[in-house]
Amino acid sequence: MADKSKFLLATGAVCVLALTGCGGGGGGGGGGEETSAAPVEAPDDYTLDTAESTLAATKVGDEQVSEVEPAGEAMASGGEEVDSATSMIDAMMAMIETDPEACKDPLFTVVSAGVIDGEGMSPELEQMVGGTTDSDLTISVRVTDSRDAADQAVKDLNSGLGDCGEVTLSAMGDEQSMTAETTSPEVEGAGETLILTGSSTSSTSSASPSGDTTYSASAMSVGNLVIMVSQGDGLSAVEGGSGSDASEPASEEDLESAMNDVAKSFVDGPVESTEGASESASASES
Repeated sequence: MADKSKFLLATGAVCVLALTGCGGGGGGGGGGEETSAAPVEAPDDYTLDTAESTLAATKVGDEQVSEVEPAGEAMASGGEEVDSATSMIDAMMAMIETDPEACKDPLFTVVSAGVIDGEGMSPELEQMVGGTTDSDLTISVRVTDSRDAADQAVKDLNSGLGDCGEVTLSAMGDEQSMTAETTSPEVEGAGETLILTGSSTSSTSSASPSGDTTYSASAMSVGNLVIMVSQGDGLSAVEGGSGSDASEPASEEDLESAMNDVAKSFVDGPVESTEGASESASASES
């Protein structure tokens, strides 16, 4: 598939095929620093165009976010390859069951950076832009109608994961036991925040014959945006297996640091769009 659509399909496909999250298990990240200053808020009138151009101007640490493109454009320009991948993801999601059942939608939404939900490819892709960093962080930005709507979306994810400390996933004869833990760090400029970390164990999974994988992902509301950060298409196999050569997964501390960098960019924005955020991002790599 084209590089510019990997934030859409590689993220979602790995999450589904592995029956786990993307990225790596959490370390011991802490909350953000407390401040007595007035709350910092991002603008609440971002559009898809200004969200795209602002994400293209964002740096996470020293890495420029690149390959930035609206999800709708990536889907429309992907042709048969995207259609095939989408059909595969939708079909596999239909076969996956979770216990508790209510955990399926928020769990897959968070670990896929909003690309998929409990049924398949998310219907909200038309309101999303996404990009990646050189260290395989995937960042998605979804535009909502208001600051309240963005806050509520992340609140709903937090609430939906409240009873998901232990989850059983099953599909095609494979059963996995998952653990999940959520934290809500303080991120300057963000409203609601969420970091999800956990692990998965299976003796029959083809993704990790050794049985153990770890995952982490995050979500936050910034202005009228829902921003999610996950570990690209990485998968951490704890004791070896086919995923053991994956890139080093994001720790909880890494995710929190990335959230702060991304939130600051959108607090300082919006960056006005030029000829196109995708071209701007590509030029920054040259």
